[in-house]
Parts: sequence; C-alpha cells; structure tokens
Amino acid sequence: MNLEHRQPNAVEAEKAMLGGVILNNALMDEARVLVPSPSMFYPPSHQHIYGCMMWLREHSQPVDPVVIWHMLKTDGYGESTPMSYVTNLTSGLPFASSIKHYATLVRDAWTLRSGISELAHLTELFMEGGADPDSLLAMAEEKFASMRERSAFTDRKGGILSSLQPEADAYLSLIESGVNPAIPTGISTLDHLWNGGMMPGNLIGIVARSGEGKSLMLKQWLQHTARRGVHGALFSLEMSSLQNVLRLLSAGAGVPLHHLAWGANKADLGRVRDVMPEVMKLPIHIYGDCRSIKDIWSRVKEIKRRHPLGWVGIDYFQLANGRGSGKDRYENKTAELEYVANTAKEMAETEQLPVVMPAQFNQEGAKQEHPQIENVRGGMAYFNACDICATLVTSEYKSGLPTRDSTLYIKKNRNGLAGDAGIIDMVLDNRRLEFHPVSKDAVPERERREYL
Repeated sequence: MNLEHRQPNAVEAEKAMLGGVILNNALMDEARVLVPSPSMFYPPSHQHIYGCMMWLREHSQPVDPVVIWHMLKTDGYGESTPMSYVTNLTSGLPFASSIKHYATLVRDAWTLRSGISELAHLTELFMEGGADPDSLLAMAEEKFASMRERSAFTDRKGGILSSLQPEADAYLSLIESGVNPAIPTGISTLDHLWNGGMMPGNLIGIVARSGEGKSLMLKQWLQHTARRGVHGALFSLEMSSLQNVLRLLSAGAGVPLHHLAWGANKADLGRVRDVMPEVMKLPIHIYGDCRSIKDIWSRVKEIKRRHPLGWVGIDYFQLANGRGSGKDRYENKTAELEYVANTAKEMAETEQLPVVMPAQFNQEGAKQEHPQIENVRGGMAYFNACDICATLVTSEYKSGLPTRDSTLYIKKNRNGLAGDAGIIDMVLDNRRLEFHPVSKDAVPERERREYL
C-alpha cells in the first residue's frame, strides 16, 4: 500500500517557521531545540533551506534569503527551489518573539511519519515470518522505546544543567536581539512592573469584587494583543459568546454597552457597524462551552494545532470545575478549586503560554475596604499556584461621570516587583470600558531597566 501521499505533514507550519527565522535570526536557536535536524521537514526543499539556515547560524552569518538561495543554487537546488519561493516565506508573517508553536507542529508531524516508517518496516519483517517471534517483539519494543526517548529529549523540561543550555542560550539570544518574550498587556505601568508583560508559562491571577472590572481588563488585554497579531483564547464561564462580542464592539466603537439594547439610536448603531469588520478580524477565540479545566486544556491543544496561540484567559476561577467526564469526585469545593488552580498552572507550563485566570472575592471579602487573598474561596491554593497575583479595587459607577478610580495591588510577582512597590493607580473609562494608567505616558525602556 502506497502511503506516500497520506504522510502526516505540517507544511504551512514549516513555511512559517522558516519565514520566522528569516525575520528574526535569533529564533534559529529556539527552533533548533525542537527541530535539530533538516530531515524533520517534509518537502526536500524545506530540508535544504533549513540546512542552509543551520550552517549560516553556526558560522555567525546572517540568515538572509538571498544568501540562502545562493547556497541552494551552488548545491544544485536552485531550479527546484527558486529564489521567489525563499523570499515569499516571510509573506504575511507578523514579527513574532517565538516560533515554538510552529516548531512543535513540525516536530509532531515528523514523529508521526517516523512511526509510520517503523511500522512499515516491522510489518515486512513480521510478514516474512523467518525470524523468531520473541526477537521481533523485542526489536519492536526497542525501536519504539528509542522513538519515545527521542521525543522525551526534545520535550525535556529539566535535567542536568548541560542539557538545559540550548534553552538558556535561545532565551539569552532573544534578549540580546532586543526581543522580549513577554506579551505586553498595553497598560504601560503594568507591563513595567511585570518586566514586559505576560510571560510564557506564567499563571496570572486578578482578584476583584463582582462588577469591578476583572472581565473588562481581560478583554482589554485580548484586544490589545490581537491588534499586535497575537492570538488569544477566552474561555468565558459566566457570559455567552454574544455578550463577550458585544463588549468588544462596545469598546471598539466607544459606545456605552447599555446603549446596545432595545431603543438604541441610529448613531450608536452606525458606529458599531463601522468598527465591526475590523473587530471581527481580530485573532481572538471565544468559547462558552468548556466548563471544566480539563476541557479547557483539551481545547487549548486543539487551537494550538491550527493557530499560533499566544495566551489564554479563563473567566473566572470559581466557575471552573475539575470534572472532565463527570466521574471525578472531590471532598469539597475547596479541594476541587485547588485542583483547578494547580491544573491551570500545569497547563501554562506545559503549553508555554501565559494563562490569566481572574477570581472573585467571597461575601466577607466583598464587604471589606481592602479585601485580602484569604477572602477568595480556594484562595490560598489559587495564590500559591499563581506566578503573579493582584487584587483590583474600583470605585462604584456613578451616572454622568466618564471615569471610575481604580487601583491594582500586585500581591505576588515572580517576574519583578510586588508589595508596596507594585501599586498601580488607574482610571476606568466608562465609555470604552478600558483601564488607563493615571499617567498615560509609556515608561521609557532605560527608566524601566534602572527601576528594576
């Protein structure tokens, strides 16, 4: 049976990976951790291009499309891989700080092809029937154990220091090239304290009373990152997809949300209609059908297979449950929430994505002027799982006033400052449903570095 045309592949991800390296040569160090060999690419043309890239990077030469094509031409591959193909690899690609999502797809497709090849070889041996069955089984076990070891080595999350050097080198190369792996939220004073924004692998907690803006802040970050070409996924457990879309349209048009109801005037509706095409093109994924943290994780993996997902929002903590199949049982709700918090942190680390998971104060905390993390149900497990945890306090809405005073207290920050040094004063724009620092001036890079 000819499986040549049915081989698993990720050709589009291969193109994006190669184009990303051309745009930012430092990403080659990150790519090589997951894809260490040109043979892991599917088309021979991509194998040749990646081989040229590896040579250029190893010899401290610029990974340039003209130089690559010249090397291909010299090696006799110029006709099969024209220069226009190499230069078009960057077409339509945003300037990304990471290509791990593309490299993972390339690696996974290669693993599947390797498995098919090994199975085909073993099938021939078993069909011949000349060898001892026990020897054949031992050979099969050895081959697949070897494949598993290679996969585990590629996916390593720890080990002796020397084995972690490629990952550290890749990170330092990014920093040296001026690229911050963090995803900016768009609130300059917040990004300042978080050393650039949301770091991959971090679980971020925002705690507030009901109606104080935790969901609004999450959607504001989604809009800001999406406008920069970063895909974000929102798992909304308290509002429908339509409600979330209306909030995005309201913010985009500058029309108060309560104006988008029965009796809305034509001017407001016209402004919303005007911004709708732009808003609907934003790379934001919204889901309201995932109730458990297990289902959310499965959906995140599914999104990553199709899109370069940048980060995840879960709105909100106490509404998520740990019952993936309905068979899981916990001693009490607190134990279940502890499982949710720890699984969300594991998801952030495993998928190497920032995960933002707001939480809500309980009734006792809602009555206090300055509620503490202890006033969150399941709060200590939540606080311990988070890399960054902050409380948001916003003044009551008063009709006729354009803004509301708001303060974000950074209680925990593994990436920078917290405590008294991590207090951010903001205002909430009632019309656009957006938070702004009291000082709208962005913090200069030099000042940020001196401050940290």
